[in-house]
Amino acid sequence: MEWHDNPFNRFLMHPRDYAFADPAMSASMGLEKHEHGMLLCVDETGARWTLIGDAEYLRTLIVAPHTVRTDLAIPPDKFSVRRAGWPDDWQPPA
Repeated sequence: MEWHDNPFNRFLMHPRDYAFADPAMSASMGLEKHEHGMLLCVDETGARWTLIGDAEYLRTLIVAPHTVRTDLAIPPDKFSVRRAGWPDDWQPPA
């Protein structure tokens, strides 16, 4: 899967799991207070990343056939936030 935040900044990510954050959980993680979908990924170096964005789009990806998900280029507006690590790795907001 390819993820990019602009045409010149591309990352190859390999999803390992997914999660959803309800509005209260989102606020506690320093995100806007609404539901978010989260793709838990590793990059080509093995570093862990969480892509955060559109929960409904993630639900669509989950049920899509494998052939659709293979080599998928995700539009940047669907998962507009990228954080290093997975949610368990994050420090609570100050």
